[in-house]
Amino acid sequence: MNKKTLILILAVLLIGGGIGYYFYAKKTAVLVPPNNPGQFAFGNQVNNAVPSPGNTPSATAIIDTSSNEAAQQNQISLQKLNPVSINASNIIIAMTGGVVFDSGTSTVVRYMERGTGHVFERAFASTTAMGHATEISNTTIPRVQETLWMSSGDSLLVRYAKEGSDEIDTFYGKLTIATSSESELGSIDGNFLDTNIDQLTLGGKNKIFGMESIGGQGVGFISNPDGKKQTTIFKSPLTEWVPEWPKEGTITLTTKASSQAPGFLFFVNTANGNQKKILAGIAGLTTLTNSDTSYVLYSESRPQGFALNTFNVKTGDTNLAPIQTLPEKCLWSKRDVTSVWCLVPRSPIPANYPDDWYQGKVSSSDNIWKFNVKTGESELLVSIDNGITVDGIHLFTDKAESHLFFTNKRNGVLWAFDLK
Repeated sequence: MNKKTLILILAVLLIGGGIGYYFYAKKTAVLVPPNNPGQFAFGNQVNNAVPSPGNTPSATAIIDTSSNEAAQQNQISLQKLNPVSINASNIIIAMTGGVVFDSGTSTVVRYMERGTGHVFERAFASTTAMGHATEISNTTIPRVQETLWMSSGDSLLVRYAKEGSDEIDTFYGKLTIATSSESELGSIDGNFLDTNIDQLTLGGKNKIFGMESIGGQGVGFISNPDGKKQTTIFKSPLTEWVPEWPKEGTITLTTKASSQAPGFLFFVNTANGNQKKILAGIAGLTTLTNSDTSYVLYSESRPQGFALNTFNVKTGDTNLAPIQTLPEKCLWSKRDVTSVWCLVPRSPIPANYPDDWYQGKVSSSDNIWKFNVKTGESELLVSIDNGITVDGIHLFTDKAESHLFFTNKRNGVLWAFDLK
């Protein structure tokens, strides 16, 4: 090992802060942003502590029911709830973002370890349990705070915050998987995008939408994932926006939420930049729009709490949802655009929402629900209990919608729930 390689490895160990034996015991490629990344959780501070394998809680629940049949059913449901993010040493790890995609006759879930930037994957089929975790890339990317994966699973955007400043670095990387030898691992290579892109979302035909603050204005642009072929489609005197890209041709922009300020939601046409105001003047507004933009799930702040509502874009009707949670803890089905899955707090803690939840001052303990905005029907899929405490965010499913994946905001662990 030459002197340069040794220096790089020692530097990564100091930055990573005790990542672990398996990390520095093998030769590792190192990717370092222009400045050392700092702790920037993009809206919330995450505790990286995770349960050890020996202390992983068993999937057993206590449900308030006198029916043995109901209790047995809930036991079966909890057996379908499993931690996904496990490294090559079979240790549960914190991760920064995941993606699921089809590969031949199997489905693969791929994710990046927060401490090292190493990439792991697990495969499963409709009739088999999830396979063992396999490390596929050991390019070291220290202290990553967010990853956005392309739907194909072969490229991603890695987000850093520069230490001691609010500036954000974004790296576009393509994943190369080694095939010549089982002892070799793949790598991530790519390029950095513009500095200080405040918000990013994926959508369209392999495109990204980013928000920047330029000259005191909020500027929104569409580009290729590597930042090339950039086109500005949105400008606003407000700089604080949260974008989503629910369907081809439409981007949603919601003002960053505070219980002390009125919020607004706009739909933006990606072809011409035309804007349509959908919701306005709602304190603490956070939103989630379904895949055909016919319904919006939104929350509004209430004194020491919040309310979850559904909004029919066509009719303008608003209804109180049958469950109470934040849109950030939900996911619309693409197969049934009126159905939505949510991680729902068992007992919401009185607080100023969403501010205190974003800042990590309060945290929930969730159950998994599904409800239909058209019929109003709701269903408790599983009551999570017996030592498993999940504050669920960043939900996604596989193409067949057979598994629901989500991240525990408390510690960054990725979980899967079998929906079959």
